[in-house]
Amino acid sequence: MAPLTIEEMRRRIDSEPGFLEELAERLRGPEKADAALAIATAAEAHAHKLAACGPLMAALVAALGSDDAAVVEVASVAVERIVEIDPVAAPQRAAGAGALPALLGAAARSRSGGDESTLAVALQALCHITQGQCSPLAARLAAAPGAQRLLVDCLTSGRGGPAESAAVLIQNICNVDAAHARRLASEPGALPALVAALRWPSLPAAGAAASALSRMPAVSEDDAVGRAIARRIGAEADALPALASLLRLRGAEGTPAALNAASVVAGLAVVDEGHAQRVAREPGLLASLLALLRGRDHGAALNAAAALLRIAGTGAAGAVAAADGAIDALAAAALGGTDAGACAKHALTTIASDPQEARRIAQSPGAVGALTAALGSDFAGWASYTLSCAVRAGGAEAGGRVLAARGALESIAAALRAPGEAGLSAQLLADAIAESGPGPARLLANSDVVPALAAALRSADGTVMEGSVRVLMSIAKADTAVAARIVVEEDGVAEGLAAAIEGPCHNAAMNAACLLIYASCGSDAVARRLARTPALMDAAARAACAAPVAVCINLHSALTLMAEAGAAAEVAAVLSRCLGEAGADGERRSLIARQLLLNPPLSLPAEAVAVLARSADTAAALEARAAALEALARAAAGEARARPATCAACGRFAGGGVSLGTCAGCAGGLAGRVAYCGGDCQRAARPAHRPYCQAVAAARSAGLVPPQHCP
Repeated sequence: MAPLTIEEMRRRIDSEPGFLEELAERLRGPEKADAALAIATAAEAHAHKLAACGPLMAALVAALGSDDAAVVEVASVAVERIVEIDPVAAPQRAAGAGALPALLGAAARSRSGGDESTLAVALQALCHITQGQCSPLAARLAAAPGAQRLLVDCLTSGRGGPAESAAVLIQNICNVDAAHARRLASEPGALPALVAALRWPSLPAAGAAASALSRMPAVSEDDAVGRAIARRIGAEADALPALASLLRLRGAEGTPAALNAASVVAGLAVVDEGHAQRVAREPGLLASLLALLRGRDHGAALNAAAALLRIAGTGAAGAVAAADGAIDALAAAALGGTDAGACAKHALTTIASDPQEARRIAQSPGAVGALTAALGSDFAGWASYTLSCAVRAGGAEAGGRVLAARGALESIAAALRAPGEAGLSAQLLADAIAESGPGPARLLANSDVVPALAAALRSADGTVMEGSVRVLMSIAKADTAVAARIVVEEDGVAEGLAAAIEGPCHNAAMNAACLLIYASCGSDAVARRLARTPALMDAAARAACAAPVAVCINLHSALTLMAEAGAAAEVAAVLSRCLGEAGADGERRSLIARQLLLNPPLSLPAEAVAVLARSADTAAALEARAAALEALARAAAGEARARPATCAACGRFAGGGVSLGTCAGCAGGLAGRVAYCGGDCQRAARPAHRPYCQAVAAARSAGLVPPQHCP
């Protein structure tokens, strides 16, 4: 082949598709340097075509093993340009042609010979081939003998391009998976060199070092190997100051570096409480994390939120809470709908769980407003819980601040009606506000919160019902007049308290009994009204004679207050119903009821109590007899309906031209439907049927038989 100039080769690459095979031959001959340079200059326009030519790529890789340093350098440049410009297909094709070991060998020889230029280009080509998350080509590079040692040595040298490329290659290997990252961390000198690289003026290199370091520490508290690596990183003298410096960076190159620095900080903080506190004390570090959290880059905000969560959750919640603007920033992020929201929520919950730090949430108008606004959103459960912690820590001032937020009372009332965790968390918040002081409790009492709690009293979920009673009792403690109004006037409360008093939950029964005491203390008139509430009084009397001791004592007090207020007759009446109950429980109730009737304030004579007991026995017997008769009546009616329809006089069945008509006078009676096939049969049967028919009519007049006629 006749020699060609570089310009001629370049022109033929542009114009002759078949020239690439000839160019591959020239790469193996004396023109290999010029051919490689022509390929490098043509790569910008033809990278995909060049990479797709297998013979050319094989020849180019073979040139990397040349003894001529000039040939190796231009061949490295050519490979680097192709894989940079065609990052999708070219890296795999280059690797398939053997570029990884060839470039690695070229880099090792160049470093030994002091050829910085070729070393830099070879490493840069390797960077482009192995880039990406979980790259199998990066894994192949890491497995090559001596590869990691070479990269660490280049990084340690700190000299310009080779060191910067080594940082990126180490990042690419660490991006494969945690195992690769940790094997690299065990390479002697790797961690100190990476920490030193955090201070380099080249932001991509510093960011790559931070990215590599972020893959090495612990990802969870039980990751002992990761925590050991994090300890080694933290032990480097300049690690935290360098990370704090990176966290302040912004822009196209600065933000990725800050993002990775935040991830390293999270790994250091999770080691133990001491590390978390060291991280929190580093000047400017928390402020920079909060700035990232507020920023527009979602990835950086996510890593910042994760770091703040690790710092707060591992023992430095106070430091995070005390940082300027931290509470507001976390609340805004938690409710912002971004990926950082979950970590920010957990961080704020961690702060709220510490009573001393929860007070800071209550003192932050921005956080209180945001959390209160969230009560009507999908975050209602979390917002309610966080606010409840803040109010319990901050007292009446905090409770008042929550209620002063626009729409707070309406939002709390709506949240109380929500199912599941949202409703239960709203109960925690309402209870915290009610217990914070009389003022907030009265505001709750005069809002839609009480009707919502009354509705919850009727819930089939025992936890919901118990929580509702607890909140109502907390509200009632603020003022006996409030308690009286809630129990006497609020629809459904008295019936709900009756169910709670006799329900299986001890705490609910205790709180319901206490609420009854508070209400009875309101005034004599209120106590008398309570005594005339049948369902509540029946439940209170039965429980006062049979419930656990603590509940009994409270109910005795409530009944005593009612009797002393002028409702002694009503109290005596409900207690007398407990005198005639049968069974072991009935005997116990009878004994306690007898003592209550004999003792002050009722102080009935023994003779009167004996009369009441006999009356109760008689009433109990009558009730049992009536219940048996009602059961018999229901069974008889069912039996009658199950029988075939026939004429009551002649016995003919319906059908085949026979039509049966029902006797209207006794419809609904025990005998069921009495029917006749015609007027003659009905008249013939009338003398015998009349007494039964008249008895049913009388029972209907007394309300014992439904008025409607059977069909």
